Amino acid sequence: MTILSIAAETGFSKSTVHRALSGDSNVSKKTAEIIRKYATECGYEPNLQAQALVGAPTYLTAILLPNLRTIEYVQMLRGAERTAEKNGYSILVFSSEDNQQREMDMLSRIKRHGVQGMLVAAIDGVFDILFSRLDELKIPCVGIYKSNFRNADLVESNIEAGAILAVRHLLKLGHRRIGFITIDQPSDISIPIKLRGYRKALQDAGIEFRPEFVGGNEKLYSFDAGYKATMAMLQLPEPPTAFFVLCDRLAVGVADAIHDFGLKIPEDISLVGYDNKDFSQVMRPPLTTIKEQIYEIGVAGMELLLEKIKSPSKKKAQHVLFTPQLVVRGTCVSIKNKTKRGK
Repeated sequence: MTILSIAAETGFSKSTVHRALSGDSNVSKKTAEIIRKYATECGYEPNLQAQALVGAPTYLTAILLPNLRTIEYVQMLRGAERTAEKNGYSILVFSSEDNQQREMDMLSRIKRHGVQGMLVAAIDGVFDILFSRLDELKIPCVGIYKSNFRNADLVESNIEAGAILAVRHLLKLGHRRIGFITIDQPSDISIPIKLRGYRKALQDAGIEFRPEFVGGNEKLYSFDAGYKATMAMLQLPEPPTAFFVLCDRLAVGVADAIHDFGLKIPEDISLVGYDNKDFSQVMRPPLTTIKEQIYEIGVAGMELLLEKIKSPSKKKAQHVLFTPQLVVRGTCVSIKNKTKRGK
């Protein structure tokens, strides 16, 4: 079924059929309904590449993700996909498999598909290159989740606010010696942001920053990384009475180290993670952690992208921040209720 055959069967011209199927408002409502009804009944599928070549809207968007293994990216995809569908758009999914070169090579493929706009959750450190290239290709784009590139439309989680929330929770419980367990991974822009939030929360409480309370030299987000950093910090003359951890995965290793050191959570040491991973609920005790609004970021990102597609003349970049939430479970206790061992 082609536009020519639809024109022959309905009695309308080829140009009228084309404009009706492309959503042209200049075609009367009655005519458009007749053409679209016939096209649907006959199973007509538009050639999106052909539409793109003649400048007709394809109602096709794309999303570029570092991988499809990380639950946060999957949740963002769901939010973006459902929002696109509600507005009559489809979405193509591209994954770079955490490879920067593959990420850049995908841009030419994306252009060939005739997408009208794109969401980008790129590998840390290459946002500026991607956004500049997409601008050259005249493809509207919106960055989602986290970025260090400020000259573009972005929908992100307020990572610093999440870190502050975690540390303030421990401060309210009376803790003053709070450790930060992290890793040494320069490509992860969230690490310095969380460290900044950690330091700000301490400063606001009038507590001096202690470099020895920031630990982690490993490169990977592993249980072992959390374990090693915690073991080292517990052997300080005055160890922390509580830990804020970069992510829940490391927090599992932190919890194991505390146990192996002969201490208990939360009786001796309190613990706050970050990410609200599914397994954090089944840890013993269940992990107090920070939850980011990942699905909502996907929804808002697609809404902003569709706004850019429909109103391309709007040049001012928008920056939307979602504030994370504290999920209180069983790994924190007031310093007053701690055993002598943990003091």
